[in-house]
Amino acid sequence: MTEECFSVSLRIWHPTLSTDDVVKQICMKPEVAHSVGEQRTSPSGEILEGLYRRTYCCFELTSKAAGVFTDALPSLLQTIKKHKNFLETLVLDGGRSELFVGVFAEGATGFTLEPPVMMELSELSLELSVDIYN
Repeated sequence: MTEECFSVSLRIWHPTLSTDDVVKQICMKPEVAHSVGEQRTSPSGEILEGLYRRTYCCFELTSKAAGVFTDALPSLLQTIKKHKNFLETLVLDGGRSELFVGVFAEGATGFTLEPPVMMELSELSLELSVDIYN
């Protein structure tokens, strides 16, 4: 059996809303954020060519925690549920939202999502993105 850890973030993209608009709705400080039309920069702050084509915000929900992320998913979705109307509108307006999960394992790993959890992700207009790091 391998020791497993995970982290979870809520990531949001939108073609016209500003970072401030998104932050106002989510009521959390983003780990990473930029607004549509702003100058592109590298993570270190170096100015890059061009402007951002869409707004992006990443909100950390769970920093690296021991365990299996599927066990934490129902309570995380409960937390996000208060933003359901915003997330639905966001997607209808051409944006997207996702739960981004990083799984850190020492060997082979996998997971199964039960139908009620998949339905709740869909009802919240959330995509699920999982990266597995060995």
